[in-house]
Amino acid sequence: FGQLSMFCSQAYGAGNLPLVGTWLQIYLVFSTAAAVPLVLLRWLTAPVLRACGVPREVADLAGVYTVWSQAAVLFDLWFASVKEYYAAQNIVRPDAAVDAIFIFVNILVVYVLVFVFGWGIVGAAVATSFTRFARTVTYVLYCCRMGYHRSTWHGWDWSEILVWDRWRRLLVQTLPAALGGLAEELQFEVCTLLAARMGAV
Repeated sequence: FGQLSMFCSQAYGAGNLPLVGTWLQIYLVFSTAAAVPLVLLRWLTAPVLRACGVPREVADLAGVYTVWSQAAVLFDLWFASVKEYYAAQNIVRPDAAVDAIFIFVNILVVYVLVFVFGWGIVGAAVATSFTRFARTVTYVLYCCRMGYHRSTWHGWDWSEILVWDRWRRLLVQTLPAALGGLAEELQFEVCTLLAARMGAV
C-alpha cells in the first residue's frame, strides 16, 4: 500500500486535491478485485496443508480458521487503503487511536466468543472478522464525521476511476512490490510448514 501513499502524496503535493480521492477510489476497486482470488484460495487451506505433509488435525484447524476469517481480508485491505489516503494528507492520529482501541476490543470479543460461548477456533476467527469490520467502519465514520475527506473526496466518479493511464501507472508500481511481498511471504510460509510438520504441541 506504499504505492497508494505515493500516488496520493504526489496529487496532494501538486495541489490536485480531487485526484487524491480518485486514487483512493481506484485502490478500493483494485484491492477488492485482488481479494477475490485470495479469498477463493483460502478455501483450499486445509487440503493444501495436508498435501504438504502437515498433520491432519493442524491442517483442519487452519482450514476452519481461514474459512471463518475470510471477511477480515477484505476489511484489512479497505482499512489500509483509507489509512494511506489520510496519511498522505498528514492525518495520522485517527488510525493510531482506532488501532489501539481495537486491540482491546479484539481481546474482549475473542474472550467472549471462545471462552464464554465456547466457539473455539471458529470463535477466534469470527472475532477477527468482526473486529476488522468494526475497526474499518469506526475509522471511516470518525474521519467522515470530522470532515477530513471534504477537500479530496467528492463521491464516486467512474469516469475518473476507469482512466487506463492511471491503471497502467498503478500496475507498473504495484506488481513488482506485490511480487517482492509474495516472495517474502513464501519464506514465512515455508518456515510455518516446517514447524507444522513437527506436529501439534
